[in-house]
Amino acid sequence: MLAAALVLPAVAVAQDAPQDAQEAQEAGIGQNVIIVTGSRIARPDLEASSPVAIVSAEDIRATNAVTVEQILATNPQFASGFGQSSNNPGDGSATINLRALEETRTLVLIDGKRAPSYDTQGAVDVNSIPAALIKRVDVLTGGASAVYGSDAIAGVVNFILDDRFEGVTADGSTQVTTRGDGAIYNLSLTGGVKLGDRGNLVVSGGWSKRNGVFFRARPRLSFAVDSYDLVSSGGSSNTVPTAFDIPGSGRLQVTPGGGLTPDVALYNFNPVNYAQSPFERWNVMTLGRYELTDGVEAYARAMYSDVKVQLQLAPTATAGFLFNLDPSNPFLSAAQQAAFFDTAANPGLQINDGSGVATDPTARAGTSVIGIRRRMIETGGRLEDFHTKNTQVLGGFRGDMGSLNWDVFAQYGQSKKHSILRNDLSYTALQQALDVVAGPGGAPACFNPSNGCVPLNVFDVGTVTPAALAFVLRDADERTKISQFIAGGNIGGDLGFLQSPLASHPAAFSVGVEYRKEKGRTSVDPLYASGDLIFYGQGQNISGDYDVKEIYAELKIPLIEDRPFVQSLGLETGVRYSDYSTVGGVWTYKAGGDWSPTNGVRFRGIYQRAVRAPNIYELYSPVVAGTGGLGVDPCAGTVSAAVQAVCIAQGAPAAAFGPGGVSIVPQPISGQINIFTGGNPNLGEEKSDTWTLGAVLNPPQLRGFSASVDY
Repeated sequence: MLAAALVLPAVAVAQDAPQDAQEAQEAGIGQNVIIVTGSRIARPDLEASSPVAIVSAEDIRATNAVTVEQILATNPQFASGFGQSSNNPGDGSATINLRALEETRTLVLIDGKRAPSYDTQGAVDVNSIPAALIKRVDVLTGGASAVYGSDAIAGVVNFILDDRFEGVTADGSTQVTTRGDGAIYNLSLTGGVKLGDRGNLVVSGGWSKRNGVFFRARPRLSFAVDSYDLVSSGGSSNTVPTAFDIPGSGRLQVTPGGGLTPDVALYNFNPVNYAQSPFERWNVMTLGRYELTDGVEAYARAMYSDVKVQLQLAPTATAGFLFNLDPSNPFLSAAQQAAFFDTAANPGLQINDGSGVATDPTARAGTSVIGIRRRMIETGGRLEDFHTKNTQVLGGFRGDMGSLNWDVFAQYGQSKKHSILRNDLSYTALQQALDVVAGPGGAPACFNPSNGCVPLNVFDVGTVTPAALAFVLRDADERTKISQFIAGGNIGGDLGFLQSPLASHPAAFSVGVEYRKEKGRTSVDPLYASGDLIFYGQGQNISGDYDVKEIYAELKIPLIEDRPFVQSLGLETGVRYSDYSTVGGVWTYKAGGDWSPTNGVRFRGIYQRAVRAPNIYELYSPVVAGTGGLGVDPCAGTVSAAVQAVCIAQGAPAAAFGPGGVSIVPQPISGQINIFTGGNPNLGEEKSDTWTLGAVLNPPQLRGFSASVDY
């Protein structure tokens, strides 16, 4: 709350452009280069009709922020994206989710240029942006594709870096919770020198580390509760000791004596999950600028970051999958033998007749189909290690020609992420290890002893042996490489021939062109690609690219200035045409205006059409199995003949439905089900329309006061 109180006043004060050079300098805006987020037209007297909130360097230091995610979390425009509390789901990144429209609809810029993405979905990992060099953060809410292109549906977050720093500064900070854990450390060293009277060179390096905190460290978080009432147990039916889904009998759990009870104790998965994930980052950035002549400046930026994050999820489990159990299994107690095979006592049991052996060798005649829910707590948890390396280089020239200013640039960005997902179960290995028969001397033995099969005992309250666990556990490996190339240029300034007779300033314009190519590849190991892992599902081998050629223009024109009841009245318009190699040509545009009846009062409004072209994942990902959300499966329980027919048509085995329509299809586990997802190269673009109306009040009688209201 204190951090929010420190940041929010600056957000309100900084709604308008500085009124004079002194205020511009105090706001951290350079004398020669003005970076405007709401528009590419950099003329102080022409204020944008879109609301732009600003977080200053002072606000950042006041929050003692180590990561960009912490800087922005105190502002109400941002919903929760991936970050330090993203353990499940999560991939170690820190993303920006403006107005809860998801990360892929928030465009992230660095000094007005598009930041490189880190995955095939086009999201930006802001862990790669060093907090030490951030001069301010501009947040433009609402569609902005006419100005900046695709993805700016929710808005734009523009990180302005300090490329004119001089001297040497070393920063160090630490944070710790009131419980003495979760420490965060940050060290940075920044140096800057003037290159004569014409340029600057800035180099900054940093190291950050964040210790993990498990949910079990907080009494209030150590128990999983139901999301409907926040009181009832929200644990998982994948529990320990094992629970069985028995056709005709429901769900029963093993007791210490080998019996079965319907009183199933759910597994509390909270304690082993991270509330704050561990994180370590090394980063370095170099900024340079040099005036080649009085009207031409060369500039460049290079950045590199190395980020390691580890997540931990609840231990893997058999997930309620159906397995065929042999009646001679020596692990079965007398109670389990009766519950699994006594069809006289339970006609609902599903006993195989041997017809399915061709597709499933474990479905021999006489085996019983039972759903098994056993949490493998012996693993300690599913560990996910993410190692990401981000690189970006940028160079360009900018300058002015009288009343015109211009900028040409090219940039290349690359991200490499290596993910290792540990301690999951192989479904095929489980089938083999659970297909246990009586071997020599009645000892438990795998019916299929190949590959060194070790019989798996989940039928008592004891622990699984290390040898049995090693046979069924698997790791997954995934590598992603993303590259982005952008080249463009724009020119803008005053249009002396276009001036309203009621205004003292002419119109201003900006026109430009841009070319962008995005390329991505994700490769997974054969095991992960096979879909054999129970919880990690099926990894995706993805490869694809697309490019876009764009041309855009903006125009702002003062209509009336310094007249009775109209201190200023102006209009702004913009249009962009984008030709994608995938979706073809698309148009984006904007139109708005502002009216100031008197000094200190301004009303503004704007309409914007924005688009988002499909990303590499949405275009080229193959159809694979994964996990989705579902509260109730309509194929579970007692179903009608009509519903049963639909269920079978969509893949449910006919043997899953017994007399009277009683189904052995289990209900979803913790609201999750296995699903299939995939891309589509024929996808079109998303379109959005944004209308914004607002007012800004900063009366001169109240110096230092400013307020803005926008809808």
